[in-house]
Amino acid sequence: MGGNQEVDSDFRLVAATNRSLEDLVQQGLFREDLLFRLRSLVIVLPPLRECLEDLKELTLHYMGTLCQRFGLEPKGFSQEFWDTVSNYKWPGNVRELIQALEKALLAAKEEPILYPLHLPSYIRIQVARNGIQRKHGLQENPASDTAVPAALSSMKEFHRVAVSTAEKQYLADLMASAAGNIDEACRVSGVSRSRLYALLKKYRLSAKFPPA
Repeated sequence: MGGNQEVDSDFRLVAATNRSLEDLVQQGLFREDLLFRLRSLVIVLPPLRECLEDLKELTLHYMGTLCQRFGLEPKGFSQEFWDTVSNYKWPGNVRELIQALEKALLAAKEEPILYPLHLPSYIRIQVARNGIQRKHGLQENPASDTAVPAALSSMKEFHRVAVSTAEKQYLADLMASAAGNIDEACRVSGVSRSRLYALLKKYRLSAKFPPA
């Protein structure tokens, strides 16, 4: 620019952004002439939440890579683990998925099967919250990121369902963590054997740990 002689160059430029350059141009925050030079070929990558059919394949790929990196045997996955992964929206896309899998591996250590309790707590909390919202007919408002009630139940009923959902998830995670050992589950939870058996019966959970 500004010269009186042409200079030849041979290169290929690849640029990436998570923002709309067209919108930035309209706001005067990005140069229009630069946009024209950049968008010879544009590839739009949808967020992970819009291509959940690829989620399992991506999880298997990165889990294999992480196990190899950490020198661990390949892990198995419980159905509850897949349900939690599939019901989370992954706002951080693949980068967040990789970080969550890495934390799950560190939490599981030598355990051969991954369960929801191995995932970061914020993911499990968000999935449980979404489940409660769907159960009570709550709809998400993308603009405000808040839940708009379609038909509210009483506070007492909402509290009962919320406590039951959290209690059932805790018991499932507890028995998975204790590998089905009742004594260990009692030690960790601080409840008696009779109380633990009663709770497992209440939520129709098995006291036996599934085989690896």
